[in-house]
Amino acid sequence: MDGSKVPTMLRIKGSIAAATDFDSLSIFFDKLTPFYTNYYTGDIFCKTTEDTPFCRINRGYETSPNVKNYQTLSHIDIPITNPTTAFNLFIPVTFIAGQTTTNLCIGYKKKNPVTGKVYLAYI
Repeated sequence: MDGSKVPTMLRIKGSIAAATDFDSLSIFFDKLTPFYTNYYTGDIFCKTTEDTPFCRINRGYETSPNVKNYQTLSHIDIPITNPTTAFNLFIPVTFIAGQTTTNLCIGYKKKNPVTGKVYLAYI
């Protein structure tokens, strides 16, 4: 039995020490498929200890992602209002039958207080 038939749960637990101008947590991955609440908007099922209203996926290069270049990977953005407090994040996903490896990176985005633009701060 594998994740193509039964969902698997991603669990991310932690807190972020330096959270000035924090915008969202980002999980970069390949070879995983989250469960959509709305495929067209990219909204997916997720649950956090903060009662986050939604999580959103940004699809990367699905046919040939380069695992050494995070810009080609799909990623999920999770808004967290208080990242310095310990949080738990749960995301149901499936994966390809017979798959032996999956690449996963965690980063977070900050918002520039002057311009309001969001950028990837750490990965």
